[in-house]
Amino acid sequence: MTTTQQTSDLTEDADGQPGQESAALRAAGLLRDRIVSGDLRSGTPLRETLLAAELKVSRNTLREALRQLTHEGLVNQVLYKGAVVPIMTDEDVSDIFRARRAIQIHAVLESHNAPAAQLNRLSDEIEAAAAAIARNDWKAAGTASLHFHQAIVALIGSAKLDGFFHVLSAQLSLALAEARGDSVFQSRWVPRNRDICAFIRAGRREEARAALLAFIDASEVVVRGIVRHGWDNFKTQEAAAQVPQDRLTPPEEPNSLAQFFRTSAPS
Repeated sequence: MTTTQQTSDLTEDADGQPGQESAALRAAGLLRDRIVSGDLRSGTPLRETLLAAELKVSRNTLREALRQLTHEGLVNQVLYKGAVVPIMTDEDVSDIFRARRAIQIHAVLESHNAPAAQLNRLSDEIEAAAAAIARNDWKAAGTASLHFHQAIVALIGSAKLDGFFHVLSAQLSLALAEARGDSVFQSRWVPRNRDICAFIRAGRREEARAALLAFIDASEVVVRGIVRHGWDNFKTQEAAAQVPQDRLTPPEEPNSLAQFFRTSAPS
């Protein structure tokens, strides 16, 4: 669905009232999707007049949507500046990954109950990432990777957990910052996702659990490095050497990002 199609769906009725689904929730959903895709990045001001016109909703409806995103930690209300997309902190990242471990590992262990359509969605996202890489669109590859991990959670079959994890994915996208479109960063995760998908689809749940846990542990190390130092700095030996050891897998400290990827790559 194009942005134009999405925004046209948000148009309120002639009397200013939304349709069956709240226009504010739909507007919040579209903005959340833009954060997941990397189109809205940390520090971006959310101008009410411009956004309301773009989404074809009233400013009151937009304010309600921004309140929802504020509650989710995806918008900050800054005095004298208004709504701004926030910058994720080290504490935010730690909390995101605690939640990922709890939800995603459970999803893998329950995957034997998942219908075929949900399993097919895993493969679809893997192929979407491969297609994005083929056209050298690394930001789209990163979005497909986030969608793949959302699809893992969807194996549980809980709409509430799906919604919660969508918010986590948006927060993670903000934490990744400029790495979202970097080939060095994104190219290392696609083979791991493919392995996880293959294990799940083959019913090899314990191997899928181990591969997913290794993925999450490795990802946390890199994302924390990005948040603390910035992606460009973290790619250098000096910044990478400062990443703490408490979440590293394997346990020794990498001297550079290249060394980290070599030691943590799947066999």
